[in-house]
Amino acid sequence: MKPYFGESDYSLHATNEKNKVLCLPNAKEEAFFRYRDLFLKEGYEEKEAYLEPFLRFSALSKGNDGIFLTYFFNTNEFFAVGEEDCRYFSRKNEALPTVTSPKITQLHLTDFGLSYVVCLSDGRFVVFDGGWNTPEDRKSLFDCLTAQSNEKMPRIACWILTHPHGDHNRCFNGFWEDYEGKVALDAVLMHFPAADDTDHYPKLALQERGECNVDQIRKNHEWIRRLGAELLTAHTGQSYAFGDAHFRVLSCMENTISVSDNINTTSLVMKMELGDTTVLWTGDAYCKHARLAERYGDFLKSDILQVFHHGFSSGSAREVIAAYDAIRAAVCLLPASDRHAFSTFCIHQKATRHLYEAPSTEEIITGETAHTLSLPYLPSPDGKERLQLQMKEGLALCGRTLWEIREIEKSEYVLRNVTFAVATVTLKESFPSGEIRESILSVPKLGTLSVIPSEGAEGFVLECSTPLQLES
Repeated sequence: MKPYFGESDYSLHATNEKNKVLCLPNAKEEAFFRYRDLFLKEGYEEKEAYLEPFLRFSALSKGNDGIFLTYFFNTNEFFAVGEEDCRYFSRKNEALPTVTSPKITQLHLTDFGLSYVVCLSDGRFVVFDGGWNTPEDRKSLFDCLTAQSNEKMPRIACWILTHPHGDHNRCFNGFWEDYEGKVALDAVLMHFPAADDTDHYPKLALQERGECNVDQIRKNHEWIRRLGAELLTAHTGQSYAFGDAHFRVLSCMENTISVSDNINTTSLVMKMELGDTTVLWTGDAYCKHARLAERYGDFLKSDILQVFHHGFSSGSAREVIAAYDAIRAAVCLLPASDRHAFSTFCIHQKATRHLYEAPSTEEIITGETAHTLSLPYLPSPDGKERLQLQMKEGLALCGRTLWEIREIEKSEYVLRNVTFAVATVTLKESFPSGEIRESILSVPKLGTLSVIPSEGAEGFVLECSTPLQLES
């Protein structure tokens, strides 16, 4: 893979040992046809092609090699991706009898992380990530699979690993250490960087809870080989079917490697159709780098959304809000506890607060407890009312955004911030003369700040960007 036609505005990267990506960030549609014709002349055969209002796609194959071409009309971006030893074209979707109704289970995790089980109509499963490698999380995943398997050995049609962060891909390794031989695995879908690619992703080498991501990626591959599972590499534009679940890949590492060294941005973003329901799976994707709203527009519209990055920051609020407004999901699956969702963290993120308050949002389902949705799923009739109550109660635990002290009785007052958001505070002191003195303070996340009234002040008002507790 290289810029064959003398382009000067391009980026070229190896996402891992078998995949290379060429990006032309300011291209015309003609670039798509030039490269497609070039590969056809080199003996590639076009196996799949489609045209959407937002995207032109072509998949070509020669021997064991694959080429995937995408052109985004809205952003004028062209991507050409080459994969060695490509399995995309040879796989076949196995047709099995219907034995159950499809469902999605959001598992409770002992900490941040993401773990979902999709039960197909044929009784097999698609698993997303799995979470941290803790005994509790491994067991809860196994228990969910066995409980929904009608007393048969659980069979996972595909385990999808969105990106190599410890709260997403580590459970995979520990799960098979515990349950090898007790669960069957057909395939794994992922697009990870090379384990030692610290040039693109310096944080791969960091230690997280005693282990580094480099080692975990290697273990992921070791287990896939040991289990004999088919390793599928996701590329944008591809379509996958596992039983009656159909997926379209909307974004992956090849689309972000040239613009970000954040591992979260490598997350797979996939739109799923199952049980007359559309679900958007986002992992920890960052909307700024995946450019989802810009590239896809209304195609993002989905019935159910797995909220970006646990409801935490996913790039600038503007890009995330644009994505949420395009998705317009009635039901949002939020892999975070109630405390983080409504009190300490998510609710203080501008984009997540926008999602909570959006007219289209009828229900937020957190990971406080395991929750199973039978498809098609209708939002709970009291979902919006319950959401508003959760927001009100959660914010009340943090304190207040307005504190007024009419008579100063202490020489020092302490502001306490119990959230993960930095708070900006406007201090307005009043004096007997009628003078008002105003100053701006900052309270760090999970921190405190002493407020010492000025000499002669008779009272003050604190206006806080985030609810704070006032101690004296």
